[in-house]
Amino acid sequence: MIGGTADVAAVQGKETKLVQVLDVYEVRLAQSKYLGGDDFTLVDLHHLPCIHRLMGSQVEKLFDSWPMSAHGAPISWLGRLGLSLDGDNEGPRSRIHNRIPESVRVPLRERARLRPFGQVPAFEDGDMTLFESRAINLYIAHAYEDKGTQLIYHGKKMAILSMWMQVEANQFDPVASKLVWELVIKLIFGMTTDTAVVEVQEAKLGQVLDIYEVRLGQSKYLGGDDFTLVDLHHLPNIQYLMGTQVKKLFDSRPHVNAWCADILARPAWLKVLAMQHNN
Repeated sequence: MIGGTADVAAVQGKETKLVQVLDVYEVRLAQSKYLGGDDFTLVDLHHLPCIHRLMGSQVEKLFDSWPMSAHGAPISWLGRLGLSLDGDNEGPRSRIHNRIPESVRVPLRERARLRPFGQVPAFEDGDMTLFESRAINLYIAHAYEDKGTQLIYHGKKMAILSMWMQVEANQFDPVASKLVWELVIKLIFGMTTDTAVVEVQEAKLGQVLDIYEVRLGQSKYLGGDDFTLVDLHHLPNIQYLMGTQVKKLFDSRPHVNAWCADILARPAWLKVLAMQHNN
């Protein structure tokens, strides 16, 4: 379309990874009509643009390779996606908390059922099984809304919060995680830090923090005037980076610096750090 040449090696590598994802989807879609359950939801809708483009490429065969069962095959799911766009879908509305009841804290299970992508964490609460940390946070907060601090807004304010949650997941976390790997994790395992990677990622993080500085000049926290899930999701990476050379990027921006000091000093987070130290 743009006139460039496809990187055959890159395509082959990505096809292999896509197959692994679709294998997990195959299992999930044998259990429910759609990925999120028995109703068409945002999770299905978000797949449509990429799938539409891929259906006109060689990758279409990966979707077509499963038998067309009633509920189990990705291709059957794809067909239902197209048929469902005329329906109305209401967004979820709830309050969430920052304290997990003892009854729902569970150890990680070394089983594929809990960790289909082979990653941690995994979570069980009765008949509910979840992976992906942000989804786990949302579930606990929704399911136990009467316990603890309200971390999600209602109505229009929720849209702002959701936007900044996407910023954390797609802009901040990828960069911060790479810096944590290079400057913290590698040192733990006696590996050598790639200074070139650090230099590039520091520049990218600086760009993200410039945007944060503007936002935090308008409100006390990223999602608004209250501490919410979007701030909470930043804590692990920021905690690690504050012990590295990257700390200067946070300290040099007054509003970002004040925000970091605030969220890192929250009693609940200090309790988490104490638990981590004891373990």
